[in-house]
Amino acid sequence: TQGAYFSYNTKEPWHILKRNYSGFMTLIVLGATLFSFAPYILQALFLKYKYSLAELPTEETTYILWQVLGFYDRFPYFIVGTSIVLILYNIARGIITYKVSKLREQELELMVTPAKSDYGFYYTAHKKLFWIYVASIALIIFKIGKLLFTSIPLPL
Repeated sequence: TQGAYFSYNTKEPWHILKRNYSGFMTLIVLGATLFSFAPYILQALFLKYKYSLAELPTEETTYILWQVLGFYDRFPYFIVGTSIVLILYNIARGIITYKVSKLREQELELMVTPAKSDYGFYYTAHKKLFWIYVASIALIIFKIGKLLFTSIPLPL
């Protein structure tokens, strides 16, 4: 409806997508994505440093990527599975952000809200990704906590 005003907290799907995947939230999503990969990057750097102190290479030192993803942890299938889900979550979130920003740009140019058939799939994906979002936050906290409480042998 032309000239209609909507509350900021409207439950209409297109407005929910615009709020979550365009404008300032795009920067928040980018920051959250980079932050979610930080534990993996920090752990890889930590392991590289730790193994550079070792005199002889071991099997573990040659497979830092497997160790970062969790193959050598106590519960490897759980850790690896959640790591892969986190990576896929961030890829899906990036795709939705890209697609919604294109629809938002089109909306601003044409001054017409896109048809539900154009954004319906992304709204459904957004609703399903919420629980993965909650789990990914928990995984990030777990990974950072694990990294903070890892002992580092210092050469004397």
